[in-house]
Amino acid sequence: MTKRKRRNLPPTEEELIIFKVWSDMGLTANAIAVKMGRDPKTIRKYLLWQNYFNDYIKTIVEMVEDSYKEEGRWPDKKRKTN
Repeated sequence: MTKRKRRNLPPTEEELIIFKVWSDMGLTANAIAVKMGRDPKTIRKYLLWQNYFNDYIKTIVEMVEDSYKEEGRWPDKKRKTN
């Protein structure tokens, strides 16, 4: 029996957190979609709908972003790349 793909299911809270963190890091919706195996339109849709980001998700996103910044893994927006 073959494995069925998830179709037309909304993203889980974990996926929403990843979408938001990677978007804040500067990744495009297409790049996030490739990494997550989702459609880019779905990524854009959920990034624009702020009502999906409740207080719990916002808190987790802030914690993840803070830990990335402490570890030095957060991209520096001021630095220019050649």
